[in-house]
Amino acid sequence: MATLARHKAQNTEERKIPTEIPTDPLTLMGLGIGAVVVIWLIFSVVKKVVGIAIVLALVAGAWFLWTNPQYLAPIIAYVRQYTG
Repeated sequence: MATLARHKAQNTEERKIPTEIPTDPLTLMGLGIGAVVVIWLIFSVVKKVVGIAIVLALVAGAWFLWTNPQYLAPIIAYVRQYTG
């Protein structure tokens, strides 16, 4: 049992993980370019999702008004009030 604990202690001492961020210019440029690419991908996906959500909301609203014409007349009157 003692040998196993000693073996684990030796292995953790040998495998020290560096905790500092590299500061050489090439690594920093690579990290910066990687961050820009990731942010661009995230925002392009979010933009598409928002666009799809808006289209779905318009389609759902049109379907609701098509199936419930009693709600359509006040909306048309409201629009005509401002558009002439």
